[in-house]
Amino acid sequence: MRSMAYQKEGKAMERESQSKRRQKVSQPERRRQLLQIALGMSQSCQYQAITVQMLAKQADCDRTVIYRVLNGGEGHRGTAREALASAIENYALTKGVEDPGAMKVLTQMAAMGDSRAIAITKE
Repeated sequence: MRSMAYQKEGKAMERESQSKRRQKVSQPERRRQLLQIALGMSQSCQYQAITVQMLAKQADCDRTVIYRVLNGGEGHRGTAREALASAIENYALTKGVEDPGAMKVLTQMAAMGDSRAIAITKE
C-alpha cells in the first residue's frame, strides 16, 4: 500500500512540474516578450531584416505563435515581414531611447527619415 501511495504522489508531482513548465502566457505578454527579443536581435542586424523564422528560432517557439501574436496586434495588412517590422517600430517608439535595442531601431528609423524617430532621438 505504501509503495502505491508513493507512486501516486510521484505521478502527481510529475504532472505538477509539467504544468509549471507549460504555463500559458497571455497574448499581450507573449507579444511583449517577442518584441523584446526582436529589439535584442536588432543589435546585430537591421530590424527590417529580421524574419519571422529568425525570431521564432531566437525565441524558441513555433512560427505560428508569432503569426498569432502579430495578427492580434496593430491589424497591419501586408506581408508577415512588414507586420513584424511595423510591430518592432511601434514597440521601439513606445520603449524610447532608454532601451538600447529600441535606441538602435529608432536610430535606423531616423536614418530612413521617420519623423517620429527623429523627434524622439533628438530629445
